[in-house]
Amino acid sequence: MAALVFGGVLVGAGEYVRRRYGDDEGSTTAYLPSTFSGAGIVTLFATVLSARLLYGFIGPEIALVGMALVGLLALILGWFYGPLLAAVGVIGAIVAPFVVGGSSDNPSWLLVYFTIVVVAGLGIDTIRRWAWVSIMALSLGYGAGLLLMLGSGWQLQPYFVIYCATLMFAAIAIPVRRLVPDHAGTPLSLAL
Repeated sequence: MAALVFGGVLVGAGEYVRRRYGDDEGSTTAYLPSTFSGAGIVTLFATVLSARLLYGFIGPEIALVGMALVGLLALILGWFYGPLLAAVGVIGAIVAPFVVGGSSDNPSWLLVYFTIVVVAGLGIDTIRRWAWVSIMALSLGYGAGLLLMLGSGWQLQPYFVIYCATLMFAAIAIPVRRLVPDHAGTPLSLAL
């Protein structure tokens, strides 16, 4: 509990400094709010993981929910602070189910979870125009889905195909905020 409070205090201190003094390069507190908040996010991730893996205080379900909530907090803070916290949020949220452990007879619900994380990463790109966050979110999302399918003995294959199609549609539509793609350049089909 003390580690959770400490992580929350670090995030709160970062937010206080950002609102009070700013976080741009010209301010006297440049990068200080991001440093405090980043340290708070890492502390919160470590707290949930140690409660699960080191001490066995919580089960895998609670640990996954805790890791997902910390990842969501990091994604939200990433919109305000910068791409580093957004990256920490996406990576932490995608990696959480693999680190926490546990088992399930039907892990297909994790594909829905991965879809939500990837869509949140794409949403950051559409608001802040950080394309590399989209690339990272999609790469980790496809990789996590593939690892999940391979680890489940191919029982997720139909769900994985739907998952891949959903991510493909989201990657086309969300960053440009349109259902019909209008990206600049020659399409690959015409180039070939």
